[in-house]
Amino acid sequence: MRLRNVSVGYTLPATLTRGLLGGTVRLYAQGTNLVLLTKYSGLDPESASSSDANQQGIDLGTPPQPRSLQVGLNATF
Repeated sequence: MRLRNVSVGYTLPATLTRGLLGGTVRLYAQGTNLVLLTKYSGLDPESASSSDANQQGIDLGTPPQPRSLQVGLNATF
């Protein structure tokens, strides 16, 4: 099981931002490849595939997919 993409955001209430900025403010976080639960002994079961029919299912030491986390702020005025 893999948690490939997740995105969470929160828009601050207008009562808080109207007096300070006159617009809206949204905070967010987005993650990619955060969790991988498997009994596979290699680094990543999806990286063990190959386009060569003779090597399909053979783990050639391909590095796992990168994990990333982004946080941000959207503000409109």
